[in-house]
Formats: sequence, C-alpha cells, structure tokens
Amino acid sequence: MEVHLARPLDGAARLLPAGTRVVASGVDWLRYETEDPQVCNPAFLRALGQAGVDVVTLAEVERSLEDVYLQVVGQPRVEA
Repeated sequence: MEVHLARPLDGAARLLPAGTRVVASGVDWLRYETEDPQVCNPAFLRALGQAGVDVVTLAEVERSLEDVYLQVVGQPRVEA
C-alpha cells in the first residue's frame, strides 16, 4: 500500500498498526506491506485523521509477476 499525505510525514509511520512493515518512504509518502489490509488500512486512516494528518491518496501498489514469483520461492529480487 502507498499513502500520500498533504504535508511531510513527520513521524506518521509510527501510527501504522501492528503487523505492517514500511518498505519505502519519501518526504510526504509512505509505502507499507500488511497481511490484513481490510483491518490495517481503516485503522491507519483513523489514526492519521485523529493526529490531524490529511491524506491525499491511499492506493494499492501493483506487484509484478516476477515479484510475486520471487516471494513464493523465497528469493530476494535482484535489481538490474
């Protein structure tokens, strides 16, 4: 999942629910993985709202077929 905020992150990653893992971030965006997006995403959005952090977008990040295969076989992806 990838969330884009209306301002810099300033610690917003600490609001992620348990069971999520940050995989990348920038000044005003954060990409994370979760096993249960139906529970995690609403909880994260609620926490951001309660903290006064405006969310611009929250979207699923598409994975390539190669990424899925490598995850299944347990191999790390090698960048070309």
